[in-house]
Amino acid sequence: MSANSFTFMSIEKFNNLVEEYLNNLDPKFQEKSLISQELADVVKEVLGETDSQHPAKLKKWAKKHFATMKIGESVYLVEKKSEKLVCIKERLYDVIGELHEELQHAGYRKTYDCVSYSDYMVIITSKCIFRLNK
Repeated sequence: MSANSFTFMSIEKFNNLVEEYLNNLDPKFQEKSLISQELADVVKEVLGETDSQHPAKLKKWAKKHFATMKIGESVYLVEKKSEKLVCIKERLYDVIGELHEELQHAGYRKTYDCVSYSDYMVIITSKCIFRLNK
C-alpha cells in the first residue's frame, strides 16, 4: 500500500485503472504483465541456487528474463534485456506519481517517457495506465 497520495490521481482510481488494464489482457498474460512483490520474491527464489519447488516453466521464464542485483543488504530483480530494476506492481503508484510531480504535471506522454527511461523497468505496455487515463 502506498504511503503517498497524489492530487492528480487517487490510489483507488490508479488501482482501478491497473485492474482494468489487467482484466483486458489475455488471461495467460495477466499474472506476469505486472510483477507483484509475491511474484518477484518467487523469481528471486528461482534464481537462487536452492530452488526445487517451482514448476519448470516458471523457472525457465524467470531465468530467461531476470537476474538479481545486490545493493547493500537488499536483493533487487533486474530485467535482463534492459538491465533495469523491475518496478513491482505495488510500487507503481509511487514511482509514476513521483516522476509525474517531478515533471510538474507535464502530461501522460512525458511521464510515460520518463518512467520508461528511468532506473526502473516498469513492465507495462503503452496501452496501460497512461492511455487509460488520458
